[in-house]
Amino acid sequence: MRRDSRMHTGSQGELDLVSRAARGDRDAFALLLRRYQRPVVSFAYRYLGNREDAEDAAQDAFIRVYFSLAKLRQPERFSAYLFATALNICRRRARKPRFAPQADATAESPECQTLRQDEHERLLADIAQLPEDLRAVVSLRAVEELSFAEIGEIVGATEGACRVRYHRARELLKAALGVPAEAAKETA
Repeated sequence: MRRDSRMHTGSQGELDLVSRAARGDRDAFALLLRRYQRPVVSFAYRYLGNREDAEDAAQDAFIRVYFSLAKLRQPERFSAYLFATALNICRRRARKPRFAPQADATAESPECQTLRQDEHERLLADIAQLPEDLRAVVSLRAVEELSFAEIGEIVGATEGACRVRYHRARELLKAALGVPAEAAKETA
């Protein structure tokens, strides 16, 4: 998925939607929901490793954001606020004892059970096993294609810290996937 400039600063149209939604305009919030539903569910899925949990977490994030929109001090930061809310919900869900990261079996079709699919499933499982601070950075950078500065806003860290976390996560993933050290240096 490609991100665009509205993910960081918000377009004038988006600022209008956020403002209207904060005043109780449900249609405006529905448009925001439509715009961000796929990216938020995708982020939550990468974090939690389970489609149903991801959809539930995204729904919880949207509900929480909806009821706190009137208090949002910087409407131009709506997307950062939404993703930060989703991240916090994912963190809480991941700590629950019942949580067990797993690949989403409903996404597999008999035709898609190839080596490539198996590698993808293994990568998702490996991402789900990363420490939560690394998992969030990898998901936001690799999937949502956010800048390190944007990720820092969401996770509450500096841009430099996010770069370090991303590099550390990549190294851990390469090791988990069995990438030889020489090949890992070439792709870094």
